[in-house]
Amino acid sequence: MALHTTFCRWGWILVPPGYLDPIQFEVGKPYGASHVSANGQNPVGEAERQSVPFPARRAVQTAIRLKQGARAAWEPPRRPGGVHDRTDPWRRSR
Repeated sequence: MALHTTFCRWGWILVPPGYLDPIQFEVGKPYGASHVSANGQNPVGEAERQSVPFPARRAVQTAIRLKQGARAAWEPPRRPGGVHDRTDPWRRSR
């Protein structure tokens, strides 16, 4: 939690996985996958391995939604009849 303020200042968006997938109940960590290896003496368990794809998929899905939302927010208003020319101030080069 101490880094949360720093991440916000950097403009990061935190996407915690929470308990939205049943695997999170098995590993018991709402913040994502983690493991203590004890210098290699404690191998990674199957539940930890299975818990890794969910937060990754959630972060990617959130990024896609943010990108789609940003694209929709920046779409210029359309002129009646759909006429756009190079002098149109709303037209952006892509």
